[in-house]
Amino acid sequence: MITLYEKKSSSRANRKKIHLIASIVLFILNIALILPLAIMVVRQKPVNLTLIPAIAMAAYTTYKVIMASINLKRRKKTSNILVKLLRSISFIDALVSVITLQNTLIMVMSAGADHNLFILVSITSGLIWLLILFITVYSSIRAFTSSADGNP
Repeated sequence: MITLYEKKSSSRANRKKIHLIASIVLFILNIALILPLAIMVVRQKPVNLTLIPAIAMAAYTTYKVIMASINLKRRKKTSNILVKLLRSISFIDALVSVITLQNTLIMVMSAGADHNLFILVSITSGLIWLLILFITVYSSIRAFTSSADGNP
C-alpha cells in the first residue's frame, strides 16, 4: 500500500496522510499480535519441524534481522517519511521473526513443558512486543514532529 501510494503522491502533505493511515493500521496490527504471542507462549500451536528446517529458519531470521538493522540505521539518511516507515516496518517484521524462531526452537529442542522456559518465553516475547510498539509509536511521532517544523 505504501509503495503504491508513494508512486502516486509527490507532495509532502500526501505523504503525511499516507503515513498516518499506515501508522494506524500498523498500530492495530501490533495490538492484534498479542493473540498469536499468547498462543505461542502457552504452546497451544505445536510446531512439527525437525532440527534441519529449524536451523534453516534460524539462518534466515539472522539474515533478516541483520538486513533490517542496516536499513533501519540508513533511514536517517533519507528525508522521505514513507521510506522511513517502510524501513521501520521491515525491522518490526524481523522482530516478529525472532519471536517465531524462539518458539520454534524451543518446541523442536524441548522435550516437555518446562516452567522456566514458559517464564523465559513470556518475558522475551513481552519485551520484543513492547519494542515493536515503541518503534511504531516513535516512528509515527518522529515523522509528524519533524515534518511539522519543516525539517525532513
